[in-house]
Amino acid sequence: MHGFASVTDQTIRMSQNFENMFNLAMEYTENDAKKSNMLVLQYFRKRGNYGGSLFSNSSSSNLTWNTVAGAIDNNYCNLVDTNLSDMNLNYYDPATPNHYKYDINHLCAVANALLYELGDSEESGMDILTNLYSGWGGDMLSFAIDVKEAENNGVTDIEEWAKDNICQSNSHFPVSDYYGDIDAINIVNLMNELKINFHSAFRLYFKTPLQEKSYAETRATRYINSVGSTSYIEWACDLLNSDEFDIFKYIIGEGTMNQKYYDAAIAAFKGFIYSEYVAGR
Repeated sequence: MHGFASVTDQTIRMSQNFENMFNLAMEYTENDAKKSNMLVLQYFRKRGNYGGSLFSNSSSSNLTWNTVAGAIDNNYCNLVDTNLSDMNLNYYDPATPNHYKYDINHLCAVANALLYELGDSEESGMDILTNLYSGWGGDMLSFAIDVKEAENNGVTDIEEWAKDNICQSNSHFPVSDYYGDIDAINIVNLMNELKINFHSAFRLYFKTPLQEKSYAETRATRYINSVGSTSYIEWACDLLNSDEFDIFKYIIGEGTMNQKYYDAAIAAFKGFIYSEYVAGR
């Protein structure tokens, strides 16, 4: 439905949208590039309901997003709606064969959390934890809810069911979230490595010459190589699953759940991302 040329064109269009929003944010912040990047991402967080103003009637999950990514500047969001109301924000992933509709809101929410600084949290290690929690780690733990529901609906082998259903549609961890989680990490890495803004990193990540693979086409490989090896996934999963941080599982899992559901969800995700890595995707 969406040929490669059209997808390439709309990558340029989408990155131009980001750039226009960035330029508006630069005026708003009096040329503070760091804040401007964050404001662009906040707009899409609000659009996707990933946290409203700290003083609004937000749900507990939205308040959690405000904790890991900061409160949304609604004045800037209103400015975008007033001045850039004609933007086409639909985007189709050029890295997948069917060019499925991409969840830009999820990508930006995770990128916002990755760029947000939690005071001296880097020294305590909390920054690493909250980055995992706001990305694939949180989605992986959320998938435990689906595992529990599957058992309630008569599934006896929850480990096998989890392997077959991880990153599928209509779950707490759809493949669109997985792509957004991994792409956000890779794009933020490009921003930090090349000292470029979000719109430039987005275009570089998704648009390359026709004869080459885009960065997005090897998203899992690029991510795992950036953290050293697959052993990092083991370490991160152990960290998220440790008793020390049960509060995160309590928040994500909507209350206390049996550990076996988390174990099945984690094993399934490990298998999924390893297979993506081995396949060079």
